Amino acid sequence: MSELEPLKEVTDLDLAYPEKVMNAGAPSLAFRATLLDQRAFQVVNLDSDSFRRGSAALLFAVGMAALARLLGIALGVLTLPRIDIVQEQILRGITGTAYYAELVQQSPEFAAQFSAGYASVWEVISLVGGYPSYSGLISALISLLFLLGTWLAYGTAVHLVARWFGTQVEYKRTLGVMALAYTPILLTVVEAIPGASVPLALVFTLMLIGKFLAIKTLYQMGPGQNLAILALPYVIGLVLLIGLLLFAAALGLSQFPIIDDFLRTLRFARGVR
Repeated sequence: MSELEPLKEVTDLDLAYPEKVMNAGAPSLAFRATLLDQRAFQVVNLDSDSFRRGSAALLFAVGMAALARLLGIALGVLTLPRIDIVQEQILRGITGTAYYAELVQQSPEFAAQFSAGYASVWEVISLVGGYPSYSGLISALISLLFLLGTWLAYGTAVHLVARWFGTQVEYKRTLGVMALAYTPILLTVVEAIPGASVPLALVFTLMLIGKFLAIKTLYQMGPGQNLAILALPYVIGLVLLIGLLLFAAALGLSQFPIIDDFLRTLRFARGVR
């Protein structure tokens, strides 16, 4: 199918409110795609600037997820007990003991080692207990940026695989429609409530179904071909990852001969037995 065909096609979907759907803004498209409404994918596919419209919906979803995370952390700081005060009081109690002073006197490095270990323990307690933290905020924001990178990488891989299958859909249209598959990140807005969370498996499942709907809308092939286009980027990524890990392992063996010697010793011992 040529890259102009989506604009000439008349959708066979039953649009209950055609004007409302066709003129839907980024928030409406994001919510519709999150609910797996195929009309949203069709509307972006038929748009003359699919990339702009689809990416705007995804950026809205990512922005709402980031805002919810910030709000959740702010509310958590205001409502949860001050864990830093508890941490400081326990630390003072420990460091004020004669036993701690004796250990520091015996080994001056003990104080720095204990401080690092103590901070790590409380970091784990904070994460398990759902306490907001600066590192938690940074990791959440990085995960959202990673989501955008995944969209571009997966969309590019899907485009190349689809080209191999003989389609002529333009690259920007593929990215625009595929962007809607990642809008289920909107579900994480529940994190605005301290302690609330959404199962990541649910978000991933909705994204996977959204990717299939995007591919089905873009290329209009048979179910088998659509599934192949959906799965092959994952297979290619897995092969590349295994290759990278093998390369890293080989590089590690060359940099640390003792590892290679240890493995040879194990093989020799196995042969003797």
